[in-house]
Amino acid sequence: MMHLLIAAAEKSPMTGLFGKLHPGVVHFPIALLAVAALFEVLQILKKRPEPAGGTLPLVGLAALSAVAASLFGWALEIYDGVEGDTFALHKWVGIGATAVAVSAALLAFKARTSRGALTGMRLMLLVGSALVLGTGYLGGELVFGKNHIFAVFHPKPPAPPATPAIVRPVSKEDPLLNVAKVSFEKEIAPIIKDMCFKCHGGEKVKGKFKMNTKALAMEGGESGKAILPGKPALSKFYTSLMDPDEDLLMPPPKEKARPTKEQIERVKLWIEQGAEWPDGFEFKK
Repeated sequence: MMHLLIAAAEKSPMTGLFGKLHPGVVHFPIALLAVAALFEVLQILKKRPEPAGGTLPLVGLAALSAVAASLFGWALEIYDGVEGDTFALHKWVGIGATAVAVSAALLAFKARTSRGALTGMRLMLLVGSALVLGTGYLGGELVFGKNHIFAVFHPKPPAPPATPAIVRPVSKEDPLLNVAKVSFEKEIAPIIKDMCFKCHGGEKVKGKFKMNTKALAMEGGESGKAILPGKPALSKFYTSLMDPDEDLLMPPPKEKARPTKEQIERVKLWIEQGAEWPDGFEFKK
């Protein structure tokens, strides 16, 4: 399995295939380590100086599935280009859980004949259970959002009813008609090139959103269209530039190149004016 993942290290359909297996495989070490830890807690309470009958196979399977889950998670990172503080924490806690699970499996070989190995295995099971449960929780944060378990106790208030749009004739006094037209080549293209193209135009395209050409940019990515002409409030290309959530803010906070307030306003105005992108204008890798 390892050599297949290494062969698929570059973003490819094979990388995506392994990556999509991560959410399913990751449940095995969570369940197996937790059950093995429970067996050994019962043994401790009963003051039994040997591992429970089902512990050793459970620990071995937990270690194997933890290694597989980590490798598949690595493939998912390569394919989807996921990043952010929550993702980084999920990744490293998961790697720690895998290391502990493997350590527990190695100690299990001598747990029947060595008191020290038995004690070490039991300790690793307790620590590993805590780590895999923490990894699972952080994975839920990535999928369902922050505080996803307890969010049900704090439901969001219903959105107010939409106010009917007031249709008015366009006149020469219309504010948008009196504002200088935004130049895509001079104002928007430099923002895309300097702050967006690294993640949305190279080899590792994040969110499957490419900005190489007009057609690709208007097509959007895995979360839908990012540029809706005339609707900046619904266009993620604009809203992500000032998102208060650091995991959604673009460019990511760690990047040095950040748009100024004036540039963000020009992006908004560009979309309001129709998001015109000259035919044939293309960004090169």
